[in-house]
Amino acid sequence: MKSIPDGKRVGNGFDDGLRTGGPCVVEKPRRRNACRIFGDTCFILASLLIPAVHATAEEFDHMHRLYDGVVKRFVQNGMVNYAGLKADPKTLDQYLDSIAQVTKQQFEDWNESQQLACL
Repeated sequence: MKSIPDGKRVGNGFDDGLRTGGPCVVEKPRRRNACRIFGDTCFILASLLIPAVHATAEEFDHMHRLYDGVVKRFVQNGMVNYAGLKADPKTLDQYLDSIAQVTKQQFEDWNESQQLACL
């Protein structure tokens, strides 16, 4: 069979065009494209399913920025907007998850002020 520029093979469908008969166009298998699309889709899904914050204890945010954001958003004049916090607990949950990942040994390696800030 002969190749033509658009990536398709041309032949009569029987013997690479050596016999008489009209040529037919046979498309190349699309397995490679299907695998690539599948791989891209898996990457995108994995990116979406992995939580935005994966703070391990080594990279624990001792400035407590997530918690600070929760306080700034849901506390006004000393009053907590519990309804708002209940409706959108994502940031608080992320902060609590980051604290929960800290092991006892890692906690003990922190200085006293860092330890007190988490208690």
